[in-house]
Amino acid sequence: MPPQNNDQFYFLNQTAAPKKSPLSILPSNGNSFKSRMLLVVGGAIIVIIILIIVFSILGNLGKGNNSKLVSVLENQSIVMDIANQGIKNSNDQPTVDLSTTIDNVLASDQNTYINTLIINGIKPTKNQLAVKNLIIDKNITIALGNGTFQNTYVSALQKSLNQYKIAIKTAYGGAKNKSQKIELTTLYDNVGKFIDAAAKLQSN
Repeated sequence: MPPQNNDQFYFLNQTAAPKKSPLSILPSNGNSFKSRMLLVVGGAIIVIIILIIVFSILGNLGKGNNSKLVSVLENQSIVMDIANQGIKNSNDQPTVDLSTTIDNVLASDQNTYINTLIINGIKPTKNQLAVKNLIIDKNITIALGNGTFQNTYVSALQKSLNQYKIAIKTAYGGAKNKSQKIELTTLYDNVGKFIDAAAKLQSN
């Protein structure tokens, strides 16, 4: 039977095994320089990948904001297209007068708004300036044939104005600078007046 050590502090007297330094995984010979270089290059690659991801995310956010700003322009075009239907086809003078006012004001607003977009690096396309709501256009054409133009037109005008208002409000939330917010505020105020005026036509 082996002799027992009665020293209860025996374990403290033992020499602890030396701990390995984290850097001990690197070779201590001439290859250590190459290993360090690999670590540096690897770290640089990781940083570059992270930067690419960050810039990609920021770029996508910018595109999202741009699409909201362009949506305002497209909704302007839709409202103007519908207003022209009222100018050409309505027999109700207040309806013609309001439609004419809407068309003229939005044409002016659109020119100013396009300039604001261009200054901020957004160049609208011809298609965006000629957007139409084909469903509404079709319903108005049908209404012209069955004698329900006035009610159909006013309803379509109200709907397009409200959608335009929503587009402006959404774009304002993503506006990048003061000039965009000022222009969007002007558009919002104008469309609010037109919505009120269109509601009076509906009550006639």
